[in-house]
Amino acid sequence: MESSHELSAPKVLRDGQTSKASKSAADRGVAVCGQVRNGKVTELTAFCDSAMSWRFRMPEKVAKKTKFADELSLSKTDANGLVTVYCKLAKGATGLVK
Repeated sequence: MESSHELSAPKVLRDGQTSKASKSAADRGVAVCGQVRNGKVTELTAFCDSAMSWRFRMPEKVAKKTKFADELSLSKTDANGLVTVYCKLAKGATGLVK
Protein backbone atom coordinates (compact mmCIF):
# COMPACT_ATOMS: atom_id res chain seq x y z
CA MET A 1 0.00 0.00 0.00
CA GLU A 2 1.36 3.39 -0.93
CA SER A 3 0.89 6.46 1.18
CA SER A 4 1.83 10.08 0.82
CA HIS A 5 2.99 12.59 3.37
CA GLU A 6 4.29 16.13 3.39
CA LEU A 7 7.22 16.98 5.58
CA SER A 8 8.64 20.38 6.30
CA ALA A 9 12.25 20.58 5.20
CA PRO A 10 14.53 18.67 7.54
CA LYS A 11 16.97 20.90 9.44
CA VAL A 12 19.80 19.86 7.15
CA LEU A 13 17.85 21.37 4.22
CA ARG A 14 16.52 24.49 5.96
CA ASP A 15 19.92 25.79 6.99
CA GLY A 16 21.25 25.91 3.46
CA GLN A 17 24.87 26.43 4.53
CA THR A 18 27.10 23.54 5.57
CA SER A 19 25.62 20.91 7.84
CA LYS A 20 25.15 17.17 8.17
CA ALA A 21 22.37 15.11 9.70
CA SER A 22 22.49 11.39 10.27
CA LYS A 23 19.26 9.42 10.13
CA SER A 24 16.89 11.93 11.66
CA ALA A 25 13.27 10.85 12.12
CA ALA A 26 10.93 12.54 9.66
CA ASP A 27 7.41 11.10 9.83
CA ARG A 28 5.33 8.00 9.05
CA GLY A 29 8.34 5.79 9.66
CA VAL A 30 10.62 7.71 7.28
CA ALA A 31 14.06 8.77 8.43
CA VAL A 32 16.45 10.94 6.44
CA CYS A 33 20.14 11.63 6.48
CA GLY A 34 21.96 14.15 4.37
CA GLN A 35 24.64 16.72 3.96
CA VAL A 36 24.65 20.29 2.71
CA ARG A 37 27.88 21.95 1.61
CA ASN A 38 27.95 25.61 0.71
CA GLY A 39 24.20 25.70 0.20
CA LYS A 40 24.10 22.61 -2.05
CA VAL A 41 22.61 19.28 -0.96
CA THR A 42 25.39 16.77 -1.66
CA GLU A 43 23.84 13.76 0.09
CA LEU A 44 20.21 12.96 0.88
CA THR A 45 18.85 9.49 1.60
CA ALA A 46 15.44 8.45 2.91
CA PHE A 47 14.87 5.20 4.81
CA CYS A 48 11.52 3.46 5.29
CA ASP A 49 10.08 0.03 6.09
CA SER A 50 7.70 -0.09 3.11
CA ALA A 51 7.41 1.45 -0.34
CA MET A 52 5.47 4.72 -0.41
CA SER A 53 4.92 7.99 -2.19
CA TRP A 54 6.41 10.79 -0.13
CA ARG A 55 7.03 14.51 -0.36
CA PHE A 56 8.96 17.13 1.51
CA ARG A 57 9.54 20.87 1.19
CA MET A 58 12.74 22.84 0.99
CA PRO A 59 13.83 26.39 0.20
CA GLU A 60 13.89 27.12 -3.52
CA LYS A 61 17.39 28.62 -3.22
CA VAL A 62 18.69 25.27 -1.95
CA ALA A 63 16.66 23.23 -4.48
CA LYS A 64 18.11 25.24 -7.40
CA LYS A 65 21.63 24.11 -6.44
CA THR A 66 20.66 20.46 -5.90
CA LYS A 67 20.95 17.67 -8.48
CA PHE A 68 17.98 15.47 -7.62
CA ALA A 69 17.63 11.83 -8.62
CA ASP A 70 15.82 11.47 -11.97
CA GLU A 71 12.67 10.00 -10.40
CA LEU A 72 11.94 13.10 -8.29
CA SER A 73 9.76 16.02 -9.36
CA LEU A 74 9.47 19.52 -7.94
CA SER A 75 6.56 21.90 -7.61
CA LYS A 76 6.66 25.57 -8.45
CA THR A 77 7.89 27.86 -5.70
CA ASP A 78 5.16 28.84 -3.25
CA ALA A 79 4.57 32.22 -1.59
CA ASN A 80 6.96 31.26 1.22
CA GLY A 81 9.87 30.55 -1.15
CA LEU A 82 9.55 26.77 -0.76
CA VAL A 83 9.26 23.98 -3.31
CA THR A 84 7.71 20.59 -2.70
CA VAL A 85 9.80 17.60 -3.77
CA TYR A 86 7.78 14.50 -4.76
CA CYS A 87 9.32 11.04 -4.72
CA LYS A 88 8.58 7.34 -4.48
CA LEU A 89 10.50 5.61 -1.75
CA ALA A 90 11.49 1.96 -1.97
CA LYS A 91 11.57 -0.24 1.11
CA GLY A 92 14.94 0.37 2.73
CA ALA A 93 17.16 3.21 1.51
CA THR A 94 16.36 5.55 -1.39
CA GLY A 95 18.93 8.05 -2.65
CA LEU A 96 17.28 11.38 -3.43
CA VAL A 97 20.22 13.24 -5.02
CA LYS A 98 22.81 12.36 -7.67
